[in-house]
Amino acid sequence: MAAGKTKKTRIEALTHDENTRTNIPTAELESLADESSANLDKLRYERRNNPDVDPDLYDRDRDLDPQLVWRGKDDEDRLPLTIDFSPVYIQEKIHPKTIIDDIRRRSYDGNVTDGEETPNLFSEWSGELSPDDKIEFYKHDLKWANRLILGDSLQVMNSLVTKEEIKGKVQCVFLDPPYGIKFNSNWQTSIGKRNSGEGDISREPESIKAFRDTWKDGYNSYLSYLRDRLIVSHELLSETGAIFLQIGEENFHRAKSLLDEVFGDSNCVATITFVKTTSQTAKYLPIVCDYILFYAKDITQLKYRKLYKKKDPRDSNYFMTDFGQRISRSDADKNPGANARMYSPDSLTSQSGGNTTRFEFKFRGEKFERKIGGWKTNKKGMKRLSKANRVHAASNSIRYVRYFNDFEYTEISSSWTDTTTGNFTEDKMYVVQTSEKVISRCLCMASDPGDIVLDPTCGSGTTGIVAERLGRRWILIDTSRVAINITRQRLMGAKYPYFATRDIELNDSLKKISANSSNLLVGNISSGFHFQEVPRITLRSIANNILIDEIDKKHMTKINSLFEELNNILPEPVNLWNLPLESNVIEADAKICYNKLIEVLKTKQFEIDKAITDGAETETLYDSPVEVPNIIRVTGPFTVESLSPHKMLPTDDDITVSNEDAPPPCK
Repeated sequence: MAAGKTKKTRIEALTHDENTRTNIPTAELESLADESSANLDKLRYERRNNPDVDPDLYDRDRDLDPQLVWRGKDDEDRLPLTIDFSPVYIQEKIHPKTIIDDIRRRSYDGNVTDGEETPNLFSEWSGELSPDDKIEFYKHDLKWANRLILGDSLQVMNSLVTKEEIKGKVQCVFLDPPYGIKFNSNWQTSIGKRNSGEGDISREPESIKAFRDTWKDGYNSYLSYLRDRLIVSHELLSETGAIFLQIGEENFHRAKSLLDEVFGDSNCVATITFVKTTSQTAKYLPIVCDYILFYAKDITQLKYRKLYKKKDPRDSNYFMTDFGQRISRSDADKNPGANARMYSPDSLTSQSGGNTTRFEFKFRGEKFERKIGGWKTNKKGMKRLSKANRVHAASNSIRYVRYFNDFEYTEISSSWTDTTTGNFTEDKMYVVQTSEKVISRCLCMASDPGDIVLDPTCGSGTTGIVAERLGRRWILIDTSRVAINITRQRLMGAKYPYFATRDIELNDSLKKISANSSNLLVGNISSGFHFQEVPRITLRSIANNILIDEIDKKHMTKINSLFEELNNILPEPVNLWNLPLESNVIEADAKICYNKLIEVLKTKQFEIDKAITDGAETETLYDSPVEVPNIIRVTGPFTVESLSPHKMLPTDDDITVSNEDAPPPCK
């Protein structure tokens, strides 16, 4: 390497080259776009409540499940939801990698002269259309680029359904609507100021007007606002898709009623509770949790991936030596040579069971029997568990020995206690910013790399950051210019790990490719990522492992012989499952015999454990793609768009800059 030059870090970006998006107008071609949509009919979305009934004879269908009713709902339900079509315009095309490459070309090569023409920064991903095709909007396809859109989410989503052929193609919707109708709980007026106050609103008068119009009737307006967006979200979702609606304590019950109405209560997957802060000052009981309502479009077709998190070793209260002896934690500390493994006793019984699992089982001289339900395996399986030292004897029952490292993970439930935001998690840039871990889990549960993720109220763009890192395509929408600018800023400056795609064979040599080597690692994201796979030893895999019988038979003759010899030497006889630890064996003759016995027991246990490990099942960690070292990934190509090409919405002259703009909560 030449003196004075530093080694370049390899930089890549994911592009979804096999996917396309509809050619939509740019701001410069507004007039042509207006002509193409001038005669477009309004799109009608049928509501759940008697959509086909004669308006003159309208009455709510009282045979439906219990539902939420608010002022104005009956009038709304007399007719389908109708939305005017508003075209979305491209304002800006951004490809961070191309920009970085151009800067590097100028900085590293040093051969760019003043006045030299800048290369086309977007030719790689925008696709080539003829001049005539470029102005035939909504009729031709371009290479996919992710989207950041300024505008009312209802109108934008309607455009996606009406003209852009996104209907039925969104895999996951993450919706984080306002938690309530108080102005300062959902608002930010500048990138560097998370708290809004008196005099802060004048920069976005069109947004405050929209705020007034939205909440002019208090919670009644709020519920209409939310239901309309749920209806259109339902249209956008694929049949395997899901929606995650994040909500706080104030409107949780109302939001769930709306989701039951729009998606059907039978499609409710779970209500997730997640901790947002470790402590909070309150007059009464502090509220430290928010909620995510997880609904499928069709629960029978839902795409779902199980997620896991690391188990806490402190949950394992027992220890087993490498020769099959149960010992206490203090004995494990005193005898490190015993190589004790942590374990937790688990159930060996099942509430249901057939005749093959109802039998008397003898273990260490005692008899155990199940008269209700049955054991979790048959007689052969129970004997193999015993031979493998996988049975834990309690006072009047037996249980299964589950070692901590059998599977060092536990399935994530609907209660998430490890999601706090604070001094030791990611910094918040927006007043209502959600933890990346929360969004990441939602997307990993219900989508795959290459799937489309939609966030109609993106705020600071955390959904986009997470979706980009996980290789998803994304569409972000917000009504606030501040939110759009924060999101744009975060996306342009974000760095991600580079993950290996499945179309490339994964091996040790591949992982060691240096940052300056060829493009072998630039794979196709549509094939998905290589995910980490971890062994999972289960009771079933042990019970069905016939190698345990062979190993036990090979060693038991010698074990019985040495055990008998040891008992003849010791002053008091012991059991094979209750041998003394080495530190407690005093007699010299007994020590020699004891050590021989322990060696055979260890050999037997080692061989059985290896057979168990070799026959173990595997689990895929869908939130842990395999990372390739020495490569930095930046955000892929995306466009910044808006409903209005260049003009502000009309505003009232009497807008007052005050936090009193929001109506008081309904009682």
